[in-house]
Amino acid sequence: MQRLNERPCEQAVTTDAGLRRKCSETAATIQHCLPHGIRRRRARRVVQFAQARNRFGRDSGLPFMKKRVQRMQRHCHPVWVAAIFGLFLSACGKEKPARATVSNTSPAAASEVREATASEDCPGQDDGSELVGRSVPDWQLSQWVNGEPRTLKGLRGQVILVRFWTSPGCPFCEKSMPAVQALSEEFGEEPVTFIGAFHSKPKDSIADMSEPSAIAKGWGVTFPLAYDGDWNTLDSWWMDTGHRHATSATFVIGKEGNIVHVHPGPVFHPSKNPNESKQNTDFEAIREAIRGALTES
Repeated sequence: MQRLNERPCEQAVTTDAGLRRKCSETAATIQHCLPHGIRRRRARRVVQFAQARNRFGRDSGLPFMKKRVQRMQRHCHPVWVAAIFGLFLSACGKEKPARATVSNTSPAAASEVREATASEDCPGQDDGSELVGRSVPDWQLSQWVNGEPRTLKGLRGQVILVRFWTSPGCPFCEKSMPAVQALSEEFGEEPVTFIGAFHSKPKDSIADMSEPSAIAKGWGVTFPLAYDGDWNTLDSWWMDTGHRHATSATFVIGKEGNIVHVHPGPVFHPSKNPNESKQNTDFEAIREAIRGALTES
């Protein structure tokens, strides 16, 4: 019987790097590198390795697998061999990114987490760029905070930023709303109006803006806020106009009342962290959109 140390690829399957490398090759190559003998009891152990790797991460089963590879000496039925190689190959595939959980969170937080990860399971969302150049109907907002009620028509000639947000428990709004506040301070001397349109989850699940406004105040927000309780504005501007994942979209509207930029959500903010480069890029894009809208004649 041919033993493992007689096989030409012994070194490849007895080192961590070699095992990972062999995982990415074809099933036929892996079958050649493993010894012929796999008893059924050890076949079950290989299945356990595959399950452990999928559950706990890339390297969790490597030491165990090396040991088992070196001990698999006896003949096994070909059907078992094919099944084990298939499981082993699938276990060594691309590792899925960690996903946020939605347990023990508020409905708003759970919804936002699902939205943030939706693109993994439901690709093809519209990013809002298809809305640029269009006009939007006047908002239907109530219970204004930090100022008197405003209308879209009454703000004609100004640049307007509207951020749809929710709380409590939305980690994306907790970062994005202070970013909007920073923009409102940066453009404080310019004809730009910033509005935070709050939407509860589920719809109309809060009676008034007392709690949301207190949360926003804790974030340092001083620009006007209002309540879109039944989502009339959110739906007519955003949710009903395309394939959407997040509700927390941001609109920049030009002086003539047309959309000049849309951020599809859920989060943007300035950051120097390389892991948050997208959030920072999105923040800069919104800033540039405001600057560009101010130059409109």
